Amino acid sequence: MKVTYLNHRFKDVIIALAISQDYERSLGKIQLQKYIYIIDTLSVIASVVAPKNGHETYKHGPWDRKIQNAADALAFRGFINIDRSLTGERFSYSLSSSGIELFQRIRKNTNFSKRVRLFELVGIEVNKRGWHKLKALVYSEPTYLGSKGSWGNKFEYDSLISNSSLRVLKDFDKMFSVPVGEENLVPIFFKLIE
Repeated sequence: MKVTYLNHRFKDVIIALAISQDYERSLGKIQLQKYIYIIDTLSVIASVVAPKNGHETYKHGPWDRKIQNAADALAFRGFINIDRSLTGERFSYSLSSSGIELFQRIRKNTNFSKRVRLFELVGIEVNKRGWHKLKALVYSEPTYLGSKGSWGNKFEYDSLISNSSLRVLKDFDKMFSVPVGEENLVPIFFKLIE
């Protein structure tokens, strides 16, 4: 599979699973959704293009069906391993050896370096707090808090009106004479949502 032909969410799923595996973690369906939601929320700050028609409010918080479709398609093609719990009710995802090879090709492609770096920075912060707290972190994120009252609300990541986290971080960035940069803004974001 050529990296240039990969759908945006396919890349996100591969990168998310690769970074979580760096911390010896596999991700469940909800954790995968929440990890990518944080990336999308911060993508404008990191000068990374956020997807249009991405997450929307749903019963398990922000949800993007394209992420689940990508995970299923990548598993079908052998890039992802799906492990089921003994009851068969819970699934966890990890990269297969061919998925790891695909990630290495994505990582080498300079078009994706900023997005990969953002996943790495978020992975560092999530790991400090514990991967099991990922859902709680997202549920305390200002953009989600402001729109959780109803289902089907689409998140506009690049809007200063609807992306509350973006608004706060941009205001913080303006306080300094030089840009703070995502290396410093990602930890500030996590302090904000703790």
